[in-house]
Amino acid sequence: PEMRILDDEDMSRSVVESLRSSGHDVLWVRDFARGADDEEVLRLGGEYQRAVLTFDKGMGRAIFVGKLRAATSVVLVRWPDRSDDRLAATVVRAISEVEASNKPFSFMVIEPDRLRTVYLH
Repeated sequence: PEMRILDDEDMSRSVVESLRSSGHDVLWVRDFARGADDEEVLRLGGEYQRAVLTFDKGMGRAIFVGKLRAATSVVLVRWPDRSDDRLAATVVRAISEVEASNKPFSFMVIEPDRLRTVYLH
């Protein structure tokens, strides 16, 4: 199964390339909207019907306290060492598992030792 993803510009090239090579349809903000703020990234995710993948904890916090409205699913990656070789593989595995479950989600947090998902229904 393939997920349509919009990677925020803070996402590493290795994650972008790993997702693409795993069959996911990935657009990278860095390629076409460099410097877009959180609100714009979320708007683009909704416009292009893609889940937004980001390292930006501020975006996640803003969504949960209601300062930002997400018109699409958001995947927040909380990873202490972005150079960790396990990062890309963990992100690909987590996204593939959620996609395979065929349940629409609103918010997902990927951490080294766990995956938390809030489903829409």
